[in-house]
Parts: sequence; C-alpha cells; structure tokens
Amino acid sequence: MGDIYNLPEFRRQKERQGRIRFLEAEEEQRLFSAIRARCEDSYRLSVFLVDTGCRLGEAIGLSWNDLQDALQRSG
Repeated sequence: MGDIYNLPEFRRQKERQGRIRFLEAEEEQRLFSAIRARCEDSYRLSVFLVDTGCRLGEAIGLSWNDLQDALQRSG
C-alpha cells in the first residue's frame, strides 16, 4: 500500500545459545512505547508482527485479498 517507506533499524543483543526469554508485560509496554515515540508506522507494524506471529517478509507480502480470503474462511 506504500504506507511504510523503510524498515526500522535495530541492534540485536546477543543471547546465549538455546536461551529463550519472554518479555514481561511492563517490558513489552515500554518497548512498544519507545517504538511508537520514534515512528507510528513502525509501532503498528511491530504490534501486528507480535500479535499475529507473522514474519517480516510475510507481513510485507500481504495483500488485501489475503486478508479477505482469511476472513471468509473463518466466518
């Protein structure tokens, strides 16, 4: 749709191999607040990715037809 012109840049922090960590509710809220303060579009994309489990490439590749087809199948 052309609403997002470039992807946000971020630095990944190193984690020990095999370590999985989930954010606490307060950490998630602070993270999304910081993203939103920089760019509303990046905030919306970030929330969408977290809420749906989509990968970045999948989300960027979505079209309105994909969403309409999914809604028709679920309804």
